[in-house]
Amino acid sequence: MVTVVQRRPSPPMNLKLFAASVALLPTGLFAATFGFSASNVGPLTDGGRDLQFEIQGVDSEIRAAHLRLRLNYSAAHELAMRLVDVPGAVELPLFPHGMDTGAQFSGVYVLDDRALTTMEQLRTGSAAVPNVASRAYQTGVEGQCLNMIGRFLEFDRNRNGLLTLSITRTPEVTGGGSGSISEATLVIDTAEPDELHASGFEESVEALTPCRRPAFDLTFNGGVEASHSPLAILDFSADALPQMNWSALQLSPAQSFGPVSLGTNRTPVYAGRFGGRSRMNFGYWDEATGTLNFTTGAGARFLELPGDWDTTEHFVIPGDYDGDGITDLAMAFLANGAWTSRILFSRSGQLLDQIIDPRVLSPTNFSSGSIGFGAGQDADLDGRDEIFIYARQSSSEPQMRMLQIVPFTPDTPGTFFDGPSWGIFGDELVLGRWSTSTSGNRLGMMVVRKNLMIDRWQWFRFPDSEPVDWGLASVDLPVSIDVDGDGQNDLAVYRRSDQRWYVIQSSDAAQVTLGPFGTSNGWPLGTAQGLTAPLAF
Repeated sequence: MVTVVQRRPSPPMNLKLFAASVALLPTGLFAATFGFSASNVGPLTDGGRDLQFEIQGVDSEIRAAHLRLRLNYSAAHELAMRLVDVPGAVELPLFPHGMDTGAQFSGVYVLDDRALTTMEQLRTGSAAVPNVASRAYQTGVEGQCLNMIGRFLEFDRNRNGLLTLSITRTPEVTGGGSGSISEATLVIDTAEPDELHASGFEESVEALTPCRRPAFDLTFNGGVEASHSPLAILDFSADALPQMNWSALQLSPAQSFGPVSLGTNRTPVYAGRFGGRSRMNFGYWDEATGTLNFTTGAGARFLELPGDWDTTEHFVIPGDYDGDGITDLAMAFLANGAWTSRILFSRSGQLLDQIIDPRVLSPTNFSSGSIGFGAGQDADLDGRDEIFIYARQSSSEPQMRMLQIVPFTPDTPGTFFDGPSWGIFGDELVLGRWSTSTSGNRLGMMVVRKNLMIDRWQWFRFPDSEPVDWGLASVDLPVSIDVDGDGQNDLAVYRRSDQRWYVIQSSDAAQVTLGPFGTSNGWPLGTAQGLTAPLAF
């Protein structure tokens, strides 16, 4: 059953479920809140119970969603819940097993995009789990990640089909709890939020637990949204029309996925989080059509960027430059002798150009045309990425220097930070987090240098003058990656000859080998989009 309900201009947590009216969007479409009641409620026995929502009639973009559950169960730690799109697709964990042994569910529970806490934080010793709204749960860097239900459903506009709420029951060996679920309602909101904060969602201004997914954690259909899966490989076929084949190795639980064909070896890689399932989407930039083509797990999508890209020198610079949790379509291009950024902001849909040429912004430190553009990074951890540039300071000297640019948005001014001089011409800047600092440039800085005399890659972390030798310069590919999941990058290379990753973990300095996985033609996503080097123009 579906009920269209009013979205009142009241505080987010006071959303009324069963009033009736709609709001008019600028596009001319009516925005509303849709309530879908689940079928098959009842006792939770044996392995649990699967409830189904028949979604239909949602004809606008999905902005937010929440689940309203009436639960009575005597042993909360026995239950886990997840949303399942279709069998074999990516699943969204709502909360795992983990409540204290004595806790019980008793009453109405809401899992809401707008709530401040997670179910994991509602532990109790013996009383019932409190009936306060909480967010969906997801593991990730820094422990808990907050995975939005609305984001999971974001690209399900005009969908007609079933969505399953799977409740898994794992009784104790010595007995087990008992109880039932008597009500489950999925509420989908298509109206614009009343107020947007740094995360891009309607929520309290109170600070939330920060959550950062691993940089290159591609998750394919059949995987789990909360999994740790940073090992992605691109493989190019040798056909007349060579295909770009994507594969990923999920670490926990261990499982391999792919290959999936998307793009060719003539199209630049453009992976990012473009909405939908809140996970990393693999994609490519097609300069012939001026489009970013990507997958969502709910079908293929594309974004258009105006410009004459067939004749204009340009490079992709993926990043979340407006801080809404979605990667923007962004390009660095040469215009009137100066490098300029063109960004299509996902939050507002506006298109803005800005000069990002280091020779213009910081002429005392940069005069060379050897400039490298990297993917965006959030160095100050404010929720917005900066444009990263690694450039030669002058044509007569080998010294390299980093520049970080905070692009202006429709709502915020722009600025730039003239980073340190580090490395020499020929080095590559390895993007990622290399520091535990809580002030200044919290990412740190790492460059890697090929030393063929000793056949080693030498890793130089600022400001250490002594490198760490890791990887064979003749055959290995340096990779930006976080294998141990501690929030810091690890020293890592991918060896195509044996399809293995060789890693020094940042958490314990242990040397680990992962694989084999991939092919002799494999190219890690953590190399293709995780490193940048100056380009001579």
